[in-house]
Amino acid sequence: MSALQMTGASLWAALSAVAGFITDKTGIPVLRGSGARTDSKHIWLPRLPDGLLTKKEVVMVIAYLYHECAHIMKSDYSLSGNTPLQGAIAGVLEDIRIEDWAQGFFPAARRYLSDLVRLLAEAGVLETMFHPHLEGW
Repeated sequence: MSALQMTGASLWAALSAVAGFITDKTGIPVLRGSGARTDSKHIWLPRLPDGLLTKKEVVMVIAYLYHECAHIMKSDYSLSGNTPLQGAIAGVLEDIRIEDWAQGFFPAARRYLSDLVRLLAEAGVLETMFHPHLEGW
């Protein structure tokens, strides 16, 4: 087995372990879909590419798991605003609020959420495999 294959296998194992911990702790089911989202009861995450995972993909999956779990556990879905602008502002503020909460509830969330922000900032875009309706990186 090559070093790259070992790294890929290690990343799959790490992803499985951390995702299992998060879902076991919360009891929230995770399904595969076309993007990252929640309906307040389930989390949908995008399918990962076949083959070896990159560290970036593992960080993104885990960070989105923390983010979406926090929405299910602490979001008030009735606060959506009366206009599209109010809804967008409420959404941004809610994301900040629930990620702050997640970092207290899940000790490792701070690292993954911070790494996700760094990855998105380095890419210069907010479009990822987690938002398939937008351009990829």
